[in-house]
Amino acid sequence: MKTTTEGKIKWKLHTSLSGEKEHSLLYRSEYKGQGIQMEIHTSKHKTTGKFLNEKKYYFIDDDERQFEDKEEFIKALKEAVD
Repeated sequence: MKTTTEGKIKWKLHTSLSGEKEHSLLYRSEYKGQGIQMEIHTSKHKTTGKFLNEKKYYFIDDDERQFEDKEEFIKALKEAVD
């Protein structure tokens, strides 16, 4: 199983989906027992298929917010577990 480490969080690849226009990766992890998720969506060039712009989104289980800024995500995560 593919993993990646971002800061002190070890993410495990849960889903990888490749379409004509976009490639998406969904990673899951836990921080102090709290379930968390990171999604990476990368657009693809129409004709060459090369990857272009990457966007990351972060989620905390049982929290409706979507975080695009990693620092805001970490702040909210620390508040959720403390």
